[in-house]
Amino acid sequence: MSRRFTRWSAMLSLFQRLHPGASSYKVLRTDIVDNTAPLDGRTAPSASTPTATAECRFTQDHEAALCKLQGIVKAQSSSASADAAHGRCVPSESLFLDPAFLSLLVDLHEARHEAPRLSTRLDHMEDSRIIGRESVSFLANLLGRERLPAAELLAALSSPHDGRAPCLLRLASAAVHDLPLATAMCDLLTALARSRDVGAERLRESLLKLDCPLDARCGDALPDGMRLKYTDFLGRLIGDGQGEWRNDGAVYAVARLRDEHLLPEREQVVSRHSKTRWQKQERFIQLCDALRVRAPWQHPEPPPLSIPDLAGRIDALQSSLTTARSDATGARGSEWDTVVDSCVDDALAQGWRMAREQHEALFLDQVSLPGSGLAIGKGGPLAELCLPGLGRLPKRPPAPVVDRLIEKVLRDPTLRESRAQAEVSGKIRPACRALVAETARRHVEDALDLSDRLAEFLPEPQVDCYLVRLTSDGAIR
Repeated sequence: MSRRFTRWSAMLSLFQRLHPGASSYKVLRTDIVDNTAPLDGRTAPSASTPTATAECRFTQDHEAALCKLQGIVKAQSSSASADAAHGRCVPSESLFLDPAFLSLLVDLHEARHEAPRLSTRLDHMEDSRIIGRESVSFLANLLGRERLPAAELLAALSSPHDGRAPCLLRLASAAVHDLPLATAMCDLLTALARSRDVGAERLRESLLKLDCPLDARCGDALPDGMRLKYTDFLGRLIGDGQGEWRNDGAVYAVARLRDEHLLPEREQVVSRHSKTRWQKQERFIQLCDALRVRAPWQHPEPPPLSIPDLAGRIDALQSSLTTARSDATGARGSEWDTVVDSCVDDALAQGWRMAREQHEALFLDQVSLPGSGLAIGKGGPLAELCLPGLGRLPKRPPAPVVDRLIEKVLRDPTLRESRAQAEVSGKIRPACRALVAETARRHVEDALDLSDRLAEFLPEPQVDCYLVRLTSDGAIR
């Protein structure tokens, strides 16, 4: 077993000796609990609420939407404009005012692809995520150039379609753990707020009223103690105000919306929700202020939107989809793919559980973070209210996290020779399987390591202390 897993186990043992009665997340801070019934006539989610959101599968409808998007993107080039001048058909940008088309584009961020080869599936999903995100940036670009009626676009983005939540709500849920998507979403909202026929006040009021329980994260996609309750736009970003694991997108989005004067005022929040909801919003804004100036949460200026790059990405995905279909007849995944998939699952099953317990131990220690300006009461080093980026983990790893880990293991240079031998012989030897398992554990540990976040608040000796790196004789240094 690796050094970090040994360190985690030792930390938990030490914590249990220091806090013998604390063994579950139920003992986390619950000093602010919002039991107020919704004021807009919605009923609270019932006990039959599903424990996981159904997977979104990439279908022919999504592929057709890609073709339409490609036509609109290419119509922005001078050659496409020339075609239009000569009477050739150019796809209309008014497609972006259709909630059905917008819903398919938002799907691209979460759509699961099918392909015999694991690497092909991962490539397709990564391309889809990038195209989905860039399509949001493209919308903001069109608005900024007044190519779309802003009021009609806001109405389309705020309309549910075919049993799905409005696109703005789905973007908010997806942006919590996705900083680039959060940036694109905020660019779109800024463009709406600056438009003549919407403006900041109207947009602020629209976001305050936008609420729907569909497509909200629920069940095992949420940390312990968080319920399917925060289903409005801002609620999806802030949650219960206590933060969660690497919610960098939420930290950026809330701070950006505050800068753009798009957050509701106290009276609006209290009137629509409760005083407690306002306290949670206010607290989360303070967290964003403390975090956004530090390295893991800082966001560089995004590069200018490149329409040719977006067109090229769509072309590449369309070509790859065609190739994958032609290669799929009678094809099946390789044993190597199966081993990698299995090893990542096993490493995550252990690593995720231990990381959740580690975070619980850190939170329960509750000592204030020097320089954060957010010390709570008498304090302790990692008070839960200080670090939403180190907050609670959901009950299961999010799909994008799993995808990235599988991709890292698949492309790890230490496995290159083993993979080549396995593909030549058609067999996976025990030593090779053990190497894949160890590589998967290493990447899981790196993904769950807290050192980079802690280092922004604590000097290295204290980071070591709170991570409980043990010496050979078991003493804490």
